[in-house]
Amino acid sequence: MMNITKYTFLAFFLFSTFLTSVSMAVPVKKTPYNYMKTNMMHSNDRELINKTFQDYVDLWNKHEIQSWGNLFTEDTDFITWSGTWFKSNAVNIAEHQKAHNMLKQQGQNMTYKLSLEKIELIDSTTAVVHAIWFWPDFKTPKRIENRKGILTMLLIKKEGKWLIRTTQNTRL
Repeated sequence: MMNITKYTFLAFFLFSTFLTSVSMAVPVKKTPYNYMKTNMMHSNDRELINKTFQDYVDLWNKHEIQSWGNLFTEDTDFITWSGTWFKSNAVNIAEHQKAHNMLKQQGQNMTYKLSLEKIELIDSTTAVVHAIWFWPDFKTPKRIENRKGILTMLLIKKEGKWLIRTTQNTRL
């Protein structure tokens, strides 16, 4: 009887070890991060983010770059479509102001438009936004172009206001 118990225990031990090794070898599908889906976003946050981008376009087209700069955090990172990296909002504003001074001198058509394609809330104070921008009838020295690009932005909610913390602008 002692041998049967001993062998039963040994068989059980070996079988459980086998099951453990098999279960460890089976890949488990894991989600890298549990993002809150767009449709779960509080409607007030969606409205505030939409308002941020309406202001972004309106102020841009009016050459009101100082006010446009108020849409960003002080420590913003803005990477332009040409790859230039502005590492603070002060630099972001100064460099975009230079560009707008040049655009005014050229009599540029200010018909910049933006379409929000995706808004994902990461948590109650952080969102990722993907937008497509259009700039039809952009004047160059040689021709008129219809320019287009994609913005990927990280927004931070501070004191009830959504501010742009990081921008990656890619021209298509």
